[in-house]
Amino acid sequence: MKMTTMCARGLIAAIVVCFPTIALAQTAPPVRLDDSSLTPRMLALGGRADALANSTSSMFGNPAMMVHGRNYHVDAYGLYDPTVGRFGFGSSAIDSTRQYVAAGLSYSFNSISDSANNDFRRSHDARVNLALPLGPAFGLGFTTRFLDTQPLANTPTPPRVPAFTGFTFDVGVFARPVPQLTFTVAGYSINNIDPRVSPISMGFGASVQPAPVIAIVADAYVDFRTVTDAVRGRYSGGVELFVANHIPIRMGYAFDHIRNSQHSLTAGVGYLDEVWGVEFGMRQGVYPELQTTLMISARFFYRPPQ
Repeated sequence: MKMTTMCARGLIAAIVVCFPTIALAQTAPPVRLDDSSLTPRMLALGGRADALANSTSSMFGNPAMMVHGRNYHVDAYGLYDPTVGRFGFGSSAIDSTRQYVAAGLSYSFNSISDSANNDFRRSHDARVNLALPLGPAFGLGFTTRFLDTQPLANTPTPPRVPAFTGFTFDVGVFARPVPQLTFTVAGYSINNIDPRVSPISMGFGASVQPAPVIAIVADAYVDFRTVTDAVRGRYSGGVELFVANHIPIRMGYAFDHIRNSQHSLTAGVGYLDEVWGVEFGMRQGVYPELQTTLMISARFFYRPPQ
């Protein structure tokens, strides 16, 4: 009996030593739903919608998509998530009306006070995007982001998310083989900073527009450096329908394997005119956590003289 017990203990010790990722995966605390910067449109279409993000949403998704259309847009937005005590605000501006290059600027602030998960922090996120059209069917984009994440003053020791101040870099491409079909690929944080702050990852997107008033989008975000050192993904999709040429109605779904295999439903609505627009988006986590995230934005569309 003693020999059997000793062999069992030895086997357990060998597993822990030889496979540290298994032990880490078991002891790592749960992680809440994705808290990346985004827009109400992205939120309503499942959380990313990279292959449709041809306006200010391209600041937070695939940067190449800035040249997918010709826009001069400015927006301001606010976010509220009572489940994790999160609130945020920000603004973005893009100009893709130039012939050879498109540029964008964005800033967002977020604060989280989540006592259930010992997550107390605030962050400043500033980005500069540049994109180049490579003919009518291709585009290439780059993002330089300055990120400052710090624990709040009342953070228990040690903080859930470490402090970080520095730059990250993203690169993306899109291809549009026919006007109704778009594919995107992007690499995020390719300089590989702290995996708990901004892990090295890739995004894949596809969209199809069977008619001018309807679009269908699907996305996959693959995280190569999660806290468990395992490759995990976030998968989402959505549908956008324009009613009377002014009212977008959006619905989507997201499965977040990175963060506790969360299932979420998303939706949104808005009003868009030639000069201005208002958009609302929400994400409702349904399993295993009930979590509600709300966003609203006001947008201004400038049409420069031809």
